[in-house]
Amino acid sequence: MKRGILYLPKNTFFKYLFGFLAIIIFNYSCKDKSLAEYEDEEFNVIEFEPISVYKTIKTPVYAHYMPWFQTPELSGYWGNHWTMANKNPEEFINGQRSIASHYYPLIGPYDSNDEYYLEYALICMKLSGIDGILIDFYGQSQFNDYPQLLVASNAVIEMCEKVGLDFAIVYEDRTIKSILDQGYGNKVDLAKEDLLYIEKNYFSKSHYINIDNKPILLNFGPITLTSNEDLENAFSEIKTDFYFFPLAYHPQYYNLNTIVDGVYSWVGEAQSDDFYNYGKQFDYLGGSGIFEFREFYEEGGWDETGQSDILPRDGNLLRETLEKSIASGVDFIQLITWNDWGEGTAIEPSVEYQFEPLSIIQEFIGVPFKKEDLDLPITLYFMRKEYKNNTLINKKLDQVFYYLVSLQTENAKEILDDL
Repeated sequence: MKRGILYLPKNTFFKYLFGFLAIIIFNYSCKDKSLAEYEDEEFNVIEFEPISVYKTIKTPVYAHYMPWFQTPELSGYWGNHWTMANKNPEEFINGQRSIASHYYPLIGPYDSNDEYYLEYALICMKLSGIDGILIDFYGQSQFNDYPQLLVASNAVIEMCEKVGLDFAIVYEDRTIKSILDQGYGNKVDLAKEDLLYIEKNYFSKSHYINIDNKPILLNFGPITLTSNEDLENAFSEIKTDFYFFPLAYHPQYYNLNTIVDGVYSWVGEAQSDDFYNYGKQFDYLGGSGIFEFREFYEEGGWDETGQSDILPRDGNLLRETLEKSIASGVDFIQLITWNDWGEGTAIEPSVEYQFEPLSIIQEFIGVPFKKEDLDLPITLYFMRKEYKNNTLINKKLDQVFYYLVSLQTENAKEILDDL
């Protein structure tokens, strides 16, 4: 008897086939989901406290920080420090967005409110031996873009605490003139509101910069409060005893004879022996280090500063200005700047200079880290962006963050290499 061939009606065959495939797909998806959930539950982030970096140079080194960048991703628009009057970052030239700068951030244009950017920037600073930031501060008023800048300032202050960096305020009293020009308030009362906000929200923080146990307040000017009486009245309601630092030579310009504790240098004074000799008359002195100055204002359709370009000379400008500050016995050094892309002073990693400025700072300050270590925060940043919706990977990246702020760079590298 011949064996019969099993015959299934055509409809029945496809029913079995589809049923079989459905079972395989269901089992596979369940297995995959269970594994993801299992891994997600099993990876526990260990939060390490930030650790201070060992340095051979003991003078505090701070970076001047601009909180004024916006992108459509977070803020809904391109801020004017990326566009100035005539640039459109939606356009690309040779693969780069068209921005208002001679240079291009290594990570591309970013938003000052982006927590991933703040992680990256502050960890780069930390691994370079930079002790903290001096924030260009535009007050607490509701005029112009000042509310957005305040939010961004507070965001970087919060991240400073997580990373283990200090901060202080560089007050821009020029904002007062802008408000007055719109017909509101008087200059002393407007300044009081800003200064009381600074005292209430910043002076008492454990990571606010102090000298001899008193908070410092820098002023980028004065520009509007241009008399000793103006400043005395503006300070009259501040209960905290603090040290006040206007820009170099401004005490003489405006006869500020009772309220100045020290001065600090900016671009024009960074290389000047005259500044350091002049500064000896004050109790405290802030020096500076600068890598380059090459503003974009004319090309960007804005008014120029009048400052001539200052070339980096293969990094020797930065080396020389840092050495001059140390030799002059300053109380702190301000790096000009972390991220003023419009003036071409940024030491933040760029396409053109890569990590060169930070490598020079690492070597000068004498930290146990090298350029290769700076690859870690930039890798962290790009992975945050790529996997922003992946809970498991972001837990691992959280662990990388805690390893980096606690200076466990090898452990951080191991996780990043495995991802």
